[in-house]
Amino acid sequence: MTGKLNRPKLLLIRHGQTALNTQGRVHSQQDSAGLDETGRWQASRLVEVCRGYGVRSLLSSPEARALETTQIVADGLVVPLQCSEALRERNWGQWSGEAWSQIHERLKPMSLEERFTFVPPGGESWQQMEQRLMSCVEAWRGLSESVAVVAHGGLLRALFPLLLNEPRESSFRYDLENASVSVFGVTAERFEVVGLNGIGHLDSGQ
Repeated sequence: MTGKLNRPKLLLIRHGQTALNTQGRVHSQQDSAGLDETGRWQASRLVEVCRGYGVRSLLSSPEARALETTQIVADGLVVPLQCSEALRERNWGQWSGEAWSQIHERLKPMSLEERFTFVPPGGESWQQMEQRLMSCVEAWRGLSESVAVVAHGGLLRALFPLLLNEPRESSFRYDLENASVSVFGVTAERFEVVGLNGIGHLDSGQ
């Protein structure tokens, strides 16, 4: 455990499971959907993970499912919780509520650049989402204490290449489970992968 605490860590956590997640459907921005029973149990399992890394504060997307996850962890650790609008999931506009498989079929014929700049009807482009994430990346450089961030699968996929200076298309490699924990060591110069998509804390049954 001592090795984990040698320097500050950034923990990036996907929120716990929701009913729409189990159906493979995309949430709309600012919907009221919270966690299902499994998702609340998953969130409770995050408490010890965050404690093990010496997390002193929590940052959450303001979406209900992320905020509920974060609140469970904050209550368990007795640490402060803040929200950031920059951490909202991408807004899919009129495509919200549809199965991700349907959306993916529409996107597949596009080039990477077309996908990056494409704005779904009434929604937000990948590029627009990336622009709001850049402020987060800069704020996390040179952290003085370990922080856990609870957000969304699609947003975290777009965030990892920004942290690691990877090509944008590397985001397609990341497929994050509900309540997974990805850990990065932090210095003023860079973010270093400690572990990605960790779900070992979910191994024991409910």
